[in-house]
Amino acid sequence: MRAKFLVPICLLVLITFFLGTTLHAASFVAGDTYNVGTTPRYVGLGDFNGDGKLDMAVVNYGSDSVSILLGNGDGTFQPFTTLSVGSKPWSLAIGDFNKDNKLDLVVTPNALSVVDLLLGNGDGTFQAATTINVQHNPINVAAADLNKDGKLDLAVVNHASNTVSILLGNGNGTFQAPKNFAVGTECRWVAAEDFNGDGKLDLVVANGGDDNIGVLLGNGDGTFQAQVTYPSGSTPVAVAVGDFNNDGKIDVVDGDLKAASASVFLGNGNGTFQAAVPYTVGQDPFTVETADFNGDGNLDIATANQNSNNLSVLMGRGDGTFQPATNYAAGPGTEGLAVGDLNGDGAPDLVVTNGNVTTVEVFLNTGGTFIQTTSSLNPSSFGQTVTFSVTVTASIAGSGQPTGTVTFKDGTVALGTVPLTSGIASLQTSKLAAGLHNISASYSGDGNFNPHVGAPLQQTVNKAKTTTGLTSSLNPSRVGQQVTFTATVRPTTSGRPTGSVTFKDGTTTLGTVKLNSNAQAALSTSSLSQGQHSIRAQYGGDKNFVGSTSAILKQTVNP
Repeated sequence: MRAKFLVPICLLVLITFFLGTTLHAASFVAGDTYNVGTTPRYVGLGDFNGDGKLDMAVVNYGSDSVSILLGNGDGTFQPFTTLSVGSKPWSLAIGDFNKDNKLDLVVTPNALSVVDLLLGNGDGTFQAATTINVQHNPINVAAADLNKDGKLDLAVVNHASNTVSILLGNGNGTFQAPKNFAVGTECRWVAAEDFNGDGKLDLVVANGGDDNIGVLLGNGDGTFQAQVTYPSGSTPVAVAVGDFNNDGKIDVVDGDLKAASASVFLGNGNGTFQAAVPYTVGQDPFTVETADFNGDGNLDIATANQNSNNLSVLMGRGDGTFQPATNYAAGPGTEGLAVGDLNGDGAPDLVVTNGNVTTVEVFLNTGGTFIQTTSSLNPSSFGQTVTFSVTVTASIAGSGQPTGTVTFKDGTVALGTVPLTSGIASLQTSKLAAGLHNISASYSGDGNFNPHVGAPLQQTVNKAKTTTGLTSSLNPSRVGQQVTFTATVRPTTSGRPTGSVTFKDGTTTLGTVKLNSNAQAALSTSSLSQGQHSIRAQYGGDKNFVGSTSAILKQTVNP
């Protein structure tokens, strides 16, 4: 029995060794379910009110509306508000179309020949929809800068017209007249990426009626070459893009509605693609998304499966192949799918729409962690020892305790790497310069938890105080005799002061001398007149130490 399993185990060890990566698991747990409008078809995520938390926009096909659900930042959402849009809306794109730093929406009313633009107010509300002409049955839209002018443009798939309408943005929320480019029949989805590495965005379209994907290479000015098609599984309805084999070339995956598969097309880097490789998923994959769900540096795939009422998640191996799908039960009519970190734990979560009812569901990634960084002394002084402690906990209760290491950084400078013990790692340092420091903690991840960088902690380091002592080599002295005054600067913490000391006789400056390696400065003089002299030494400080002045030394000079 031992010999039977020896080869697979050794092979796994070798694979892990040569890839140089940790094999991470990934799984999801169902979170809360939220009511929205009728027949929710598509969902998008964005920060609509500028609070740093992802919010949700849901397109409701059956109620001609968009539901906005503001996120609480912990994986939960507030009750929805409703925006009215055109008849039978299918999907949407999110972007800042008028360059006011507030997210806007573009919605595709599938029963019309227009798209609706809803400009955001930046507080989670939106202005009334305005319409932009396209061709018949707009079904999907992508937002990207297609002509490299720094303004967002739109690519709209027109289902009944078998075209893509390109709307070049003016940067003020208006668009130029559409330019239309032929694609396949029953086109359903469009995505933009640079497939041939020329710095110009190209398009890929899912042609559901032709069982293929169409690639339109961009000219960089908002126009495109004729599509080149690649056979896919039966009825592709969605596409997503990413580098699945880590070769720096963009690949494509589609969802094949009638084939219950996701087909992967590896890119050759010149705008062409290899033959499709299908992977089994649930029935009628309606939407497909890509993300690194398990934090191993390789893109994974997720599909929302309309008729099997579930999600399929396929872990990428990093070589363009994928592990068999893991399925998660969802509500009836699982259609729309969006990816984002909903609870700030560093792991991508999922949101799905249940098209047969009036709800959306949240699926939280169990590989997420919460990272809390504390300082033993803040503010501190230069040279003082400060202990930074990091606690790493699982974001989902019952997921176990994270193991691995934590790397502490001061900005981009690594301070050290410490193993986690019972979820805690601590590092001591006394080498922080005076000033403000952003201390971050980077968790390595392990077999169950994703790598994650915590929010930086701002450490204030004040300049350390000093004291300055002053001695005379000869006191009393006689007129004309040489006297050496020596100043010694002592810090109240660790470290060595640098800089200069100015010696004064009353208000008269005798000279300025740099501190040596022993933090001392010496000045010799034979020009002191007969009588009593008030000598003092003034240390000017440096970037880490504040200045100090010695007590007055009474120097007696006899005749």
